[in-house]
Amino acid sequence: MAFGLDDEISRGAIEVVEVGDDFLLFRFPKTTTVIRAYYMEERGGYTAHTDHLIHTPEQFGPYRNNGCYDYGRPDIAIKEAVRSLSSFYEGAVKEGHQPSNQWIVAGSDRYSRRKRR
Repeated sequence: MAFGLDDEISRGAIEVVEVGDDFLLFRFPKTTTVIRAYYMEERGGYTAHTDHLIHTPEQFGPYRNNGCYDYGRPDIAIKEAVRSLSSFYEGAVKEGHQPSNQWIVAGSDRYSRRKRR
């Protein structure tokens, strides 16, 4: 029971590596890169962030979870951060692509450079 991601875990969409109070470390099946999903309190709500981007063969470019949404609860922010990446992963696999570590791209946005909790 990690941040309300029971469906994703049970269907094998993600593999949980570690759960903290304000972060989740996970990876996608058949990949080894660990992704950190976390939240930050901003603008009176919680914004979702990941330290990696995803760029599958089905996408024109990498998807950047830029934390532009305000959520009322931190667990929802982390859940949405994970779901935003996993939807691209699952879509590519559904189209017949073999999962690859190359799909997971180290993030370079301003949030990944901030001091983490």
